[in-house]
Amino acid sequence: NKQELLPPLLRNCNQVLLSTKNICIFRPQKKLDPKEIWLYTIKAVVGSCVYCVDLPGKLDIHSVLLINLLE
Repeated sequence: NKQELLPPLLRNCNQVLLSTKNICIFRPQKKLDPKEIWLYTIKAVVGSCVYCVDLPGKLDIHSVLLINLLE
C-alpha cells in the first residue's frame, strides 16, 4: 500500500517521549492528562516495531513497548 507509513527507525540510546494513551494517571478528567510524558532512553531494539525502554521503577508498566506508544 503506497499510503502506509513506515515506522521511524530508532536505535539504542535514542531518547523518546512515552505516550500516555494506555497509562492510568489519576486526574479528574482524561482531557487534563498530558499527551506524552518525559524523555526515556531506548535500551534495546527487540523487533522492527518493538523497543525496550529504560523506565523508572515508579512507573508500573512493562518496559517493552510498541512503536505507536513512542514519539
